[in-house]
Amino acid sequence: MAVASHTVREARSPRGNFPHLSGLSAQRQVEFLTLRVAPALTGGVIAWHHFLSEWQGLLVFACMFASVTLLRRPRYPLHLIPLASAIR
Repeated sequence: MAVASHTVREARSPRGNFPHLSGLSAQRQVEFLTLRVAPALTGGVIAWHHFLSEWQGLLVFACMFASVTLLRRPRYPLHLIPLASAIR
């Protein structure tokens, strides 16, 4: 009986597990892990397994992570910069 009342009380109270994590923040963290870290980590593990060298695996991880980070940089609003339309 105590367990049932405890679960009802939990259902009625607002979730306070992650008060610092908003929906947008969670989406950014998931995007960071799945689109930047995971491919670089996978490439590093494959290189480490293929070459049997931790340093080469770490090098592949670092290069892949750097390239993905540079390619996914936020774009600047070029319509707000007066000379951007002439340079493009």
